[in-house]
Amino acid sequence: MEWPWVIEKQNLKGVLELSPRYGGPDPDSDWFNKEAEGFVEIPIDLIKELYRKYYFDFVAAGYSPTFVEKFLIAVKNVQKTAS
Repeated sequence: MEWPWVIEKQNLKGVLELSPRYGGPDPDSDWFNKEAEGFVEIPIDLIKELYRKYYFDFVAAGYSPTFVEKFLIAVKNVQKTAS
């Protein structure tokens, strides 16, 4: 698995934690809500554009469109609450 190498190469060790399996955390976990809080000030359209731009990278890493849609919903909910 190349994630440990990428994290080390980008000096993200101790800063970024990734799931040991491709595809991220369990889709039924509270991960989406916790992570969405960090995106409260980022316009949802920008998040979508980043996903479109790096679509193949997300898919190659096992992040399905369904996974990303669930994350976007969580971000929208957090942004509504913060308004």
